[in-house]
Amino acid sequence: SIAEHAWPTWEAHHSLRPSCGQSARSFEIAMPAATVHRRPLGGPLEIMVALPDKVEVPSSFADNFMGTDQDVKELDVPRPETSWCLLELPQKEIDALSAGSTFYFQSHEGGAGLDDGGAALCTDTETFSIEFLENSNSLFLAQVFEGPPASEGTPAPEVVEGGVGEKAENTKDTKPEAADGSCGGAQAEGSGGSEKVSVAGQAEAAGEKTLSMRCEVFGQVRGQMITKPMPFNKKRVYDLLSPQALGIDLKDLPVVTTDVLDYEVAASAAELRALLNEGPYVELEGAWRMLPPSLMRHIMDTAVNVVAAKGWDHQDLDEEALLKEVQQHLGVATVPTLAVLKKVLKSVEPDPQVAAPAAAETEKDSTAAGASETAKDSSTDPKSDTAVDSAEKGTAGDAAVASRPAVEGHLNLDKAKMLRFQALQLLQMPPQQVRERFGMPTPVPQPKRPRHGPGGASGSGGTTLLMEEFGTAFQEITGAAEKPTPEDLWKVLGDQAYLDEFEGSLHSLDPSTLPLDPNARLTRLFALQSHWNQGRLESFVAPVLGKGVKVATWVLKQTRAVFVELVVGKEERFLIKKFAM
Repeated sequence: SIAEHAWPTWEAHHSLRPSCGQSARSFEIAMPAATVHRRPLGGPLEIMVALPDKVEVPSSFADNFMGTDQDVKELDVPRPETSWCLLELPQKEIDALSAGSTFYFQSHEGGAGLDDGGAALCTDTETFSIEFLENSNSLFLAQVFEGPPASEGTPAPEVVEGGVGEKAENTKDTKPEAADGSCGGAQAEGSGGSEKVSVAGQAEAAGEKTLSMRCEVFGQVRGQMITKPMPFNKKRVYDLLSPQALGIDLKDLPVVTTDVLDYEVAASAAELRALLNEGPYVELEGAWRMLPPSLMRHIMDTAVNVVAAKGWDHQDLDEEALLKEVQQHLGVATVPTLAVLKKVLKSVEPDPQVAAPAAAETEKDSTAAGASETAKDSSTDPKSDTAVDSAEKGTAGDAAVASRPAVEGHLNLDKAKMLRFQALQLLQMPPQQVRERFGMPTPVPQPKRPRHGPGGASGSGGTTLLMEEFGTAFQEITGAAEKPTPEDLWKVLGDQAYLDEFEGSLHSLDPSTLPLDPNARLTRLFALQSHWNQGRLESFVAPVLGKGVKVATWVLKQTRAVFVELVVGKEERFLIKKFAM
């Protein structure tokens, strides 16, 4: 409340960042460096103090106070703008403001007027959605200050009558109020009516001298903004950089620099930098370029095949030698710099968070293996000991190599991720070509069924790659002794494909092309096919739901369940869209 906390001075004004030739709008809010000082708009800096409990303080309106709500006479015209607005933020964001950070209000789509896609509040590390809650009551903002007592020549401020915007003519029985009542004094109860209790009066009774307090109403608000953490619009970055794809001549196109992205994308600096670092984007000569998926797959496929053909150690690759070989196959224009090659290969590098635990485990296993070897009894079967020792050394060696950091000028690639990439490449190839490569026969056409989406094969055989065929091909690529289970295959596929449950066919899907809005994304998924497995549908929707939202509950509210008999005598549960969608 105003009585217990000092209110920060949050001012909204146009950002001083360059417009970048676009119509996107940005507003910033910042807190004064000296957070213990507060001031009304246009007033001098003063020290704001807490209001003691059960103490009435004389209140008055500031000279520059504007009561815009009382000026509204015609309800069909836009209401006048106010100078202040209450903004609700998590405590850590308020601490960041107090430390000198600047937050920005930015439009999602960079448009003008109502076509800007809505607004978001961007802090240093997070992006928040904004919702305004209007209050029909009059809400006032006030500050409590200490000053010289009225007896020393300071005129007593005029008191607010009832806290509704009118100055009192007689202050005898008035009781000022603030927006939440905390700036108003508490009325002392007595047999004869009400009595004002001041800090100065209490001090005089005790024989002490102290400063008096006063309350100044400086602003009026219509409600408050509430904020909720939200994922920022990654598609906005994609739309901005799609025309800047690598291989396109930028002669007649504007250069998209980091400053341009900061201005155009409603995202925190940390989130935007993370996306540029992890996404298919690379900076060349100060301009950001996008790497199209087809180009990335082409470069990756060439690099993986070069490593296999040359017999190079994939955990210790000379990056300059690999770049030279890839450029010879694809051309310098396709892979102009080492940064492009490293960006493409980033998806098959070992996970850094796994390296440290793996190295520690390796050292522990090696120590244990050495101690066990020293303590072996001479009567132990030598043949058995040799086999066990070799297996232990092999396991320890594999873990050590996997966790080994890349040497300067060298690349360390994860073999399992390379195999996963080769498997996902099968979804980009014509199904018949995959069957010919792995010696699989063309499947027998199934009885025709109603189409359940644009990806469905409607019973025709050979036009799509079946899940069973993908499992066979993956087994051949990895050299596994046993065919992988469907659970193993979904760990490989992740969110890069979806399954037509009726046909058993796999279809490639780029999740970055799906809408950011959860309802729009759900609509797009049901446009692909009408029947979805609940778990796989949730995996596509979960990334765009806000924090704290239960994915299963949200999905079930938006869909309805049906039971379909795919195999005679066995029903399976699927989710389909509601009639209103």
